[in-house]
Amino acid sequence: MAFSISQEGEEVTSASFSSVSTEQWDSIATTLRSNGGVATIDFLPPSIVELHSQCFATARDALDVAAASTVGEEGEQQNTIKTIGPNDDSAHATGYHRAGSDGGSMSRYNSHREGFVFSDGETFDIELPRTGRNTSGSDDYSFQQRMEQMFASMHDGIASNVLSAIAR
Repeated sequence: MAFSISQEGEEVTSASFSSVSTEQWDSIATTLRSNGGVATIDFLPPSIVELHSQCFATARDALDVAAASTVGEEGEQQNTIKTIGPNDDSAHATGYHRAGSDGGSMSRYNSHREGFVFSDGETFDIELPRTGRNTSGSDDYSFQQRMEQMFASMHDGIASNVLSAIAR
């Protein structure tokens, strides 16, 4: 599957994975089969590793913003961050979920974890501070753009190659 991501003046595309040999993807398929579905991919091209690093840094900044958000009276949000409540349908939820066993998290599983969930192809944006505290390395990309870049890399790049290897 072909994809293209513009990143800091450099194009990261499905061709960015061309340096990864078929044998390397096949070794991941073999490892997945023998380790109960667990494998480490430690051979990604530097451009992809850098992209993932920037995406996680942006997500870290967005988590700080989301965690600091408040809910007003009668459950009205005081900001524009899309949140997932404890009674929302987790199979189709998209947004930020709080941690906590106080009833604010999606489930007991998330009682000590906060995070972002993207379902059904939906994405959303979070306004990040442009104060220099931004750890994502570039003010040129929004949270939503970075999450879409990560999805393209993980789905169109990594997952497609791994699934092709499994099918062989």
